[in-house]
Amino acid sequence: MPRQKPFDFSKGSALLGAEEAEAVAAVVAGRALFRYKGDQLGGAVADFERSACDALSCTYGVAVANGTAALRCALAALGVGSATMAPRIKRMRTAA
Repeated sequence: MPRQKPFDFSKGSALLGAEEAEAVAAVVAGRALFRYKGDQLGGAVADFERSACDALSCTYGVAVANGTAALRCALAALGVGSATMAPRIKRMRTAA
């Protein structure tokens, strides 16, 4: 039976509050939107990676921008070459 109502993706926004807004504002104000800023290494990204490793009990972690980058990193870590081909999925749909 196909889904009658679309997923409600707004529920996650209820988890965002003043603390998250302040964290985003601090990163933007520091002009350090990426992993590196000039000679400075680390910042919010490195802190996030360390926190994730602590929470997941793992030694290494790399934050990436999106799912495609995550898959590419995972394939590279497994030693799979860049010639690997996979179908492009633009939108997930439920079966009719």
